Amino acid sequence: MAYNENNFDVDGVIIHIGMPVSKPTKRGGDFTFRIIVLELQAGQYVTEAKFMFINKHIDLLNQGFAVKDRVHINFQITGRRFLRKEGHIPDWYVSLEARNISKL
Repeated sequence: MAYNENNFDVDGVIIHIGMPVSKPTKRGGDFTFRIIVLELQAGQYVTEAKFMFINKHIDLLNQGFAVKDRVHINFQITGRRFLRKEGHIPDWYVSLEARNISKL
């Protein structure tokens, strides 16, 4: 079975830009992120998707982006398994981690 590279691109319109958030990690240090929500065309329907700019990529949002800007985002899918209680069925946390953004 061949695997694709975890590298995706999407174009959309910004509908929300969040403020930076910093949370302590279990390993020490901080996990800092900022979200952006895009309105995306999905066939004949419109959908919304949340992208996370994590740690070093946060500064990309300081380049004058605003709500209603049409942008291109390069991202990867990240995910982690977590278990709420021992013996229960595990669940997965999945996010869209942005790596680059540019205005169209």
